[in-house]
Amino acid sequence: MKRFFLISASLFCFLGSSVAFAQGDPTLPPGSDSSVVTVPPSESPTGKVSVPEGVGTVDATGTVDATAVTTTTEETTILTRTVDPGYLKVTLPRLSARGPNLVSASLGLRAGLTDNSPGGFLFAVQYAWQVSRAFWLDSHFAAAFGGRCEPTDEIGKPTICGGLSGFGADALVGIMMQFLNWPAWNIPLNPYARVLTGVSFIISNGPNDGAAIVVRGAGGLRYAFSDEFSVGAEVGLLMGPSFRNDVGSGGFAAFDFLLSAEFSF
Repeated sequence: MKRFFLISASLFCFLGSSVAFAQGDPTLPPGSDSSVVTVPPSESPTGKVSVPEGVGTVDATGTVDATAVTTTTEETTILTRTVDPGYLKVTLPRLSARGPNLVSASLGLRAGLTDNSPGGFLFAVQYAWQVSRAFWLDSHFAAAFGGRCEPTDEIGKPTICGGLSGFGADALVGIMMQFLNWPAWNIPLNPYARVLTGVSFIISNGPNDGAAIVVRGAGGLRYAFSDEFSVGAEVGLLMGPSFRNDVGSGGFAAFDFLLSAEFSF
């Protein structure tokens, strides 16, 4: 019995010393399954605990060292200017001949500038065939009706035509150019130009008839009422060598002024 009490007292003392030893040492023995771990606070080298940026710092005593954060907004002024580059301008639509056929009739006057150049009242018709928007193959047929050619003072010499005297006829072919997109004004009034060549016949009262090989240059303005119909005014100059039966070679020069009406289909 005495031995039993001694053994029990020894076990009680052993258990008490084990519990005291576990409470005095914070380090758990290897293999311990305890989930309670004590971790000392982390300090910075200055003895202050770091906090999120813009809030401040907290030292070991819990005092907050607050730092004011100032945000500066920079004001920027932007200057703008509206620029109108030329390539953004839309070309004004021009009324143009519908094509490919263009016929016109003209009335006007012709003035002969040499003795071999009959003149007078002038009637002409033109036909043109469209090659492109600007270029047309052109033909020109005209007749001049003037007064009687004046005879010379010498017997047997040819009559003198010129001014508004004599009779003549033209058969010419060439090219016409219409400047439908120039100039860029708001009305459909545009210039055009013709260059033609052919034969101008000289008809006088006597045996002194003849012909001239001429080049006719002309220019004018046309006003389009629609794609089909337009009117215009034209001036032209004919020049070239002439050949008559009795006189022989000479010079031909005449000035034209015409008012015309055009129809395209």
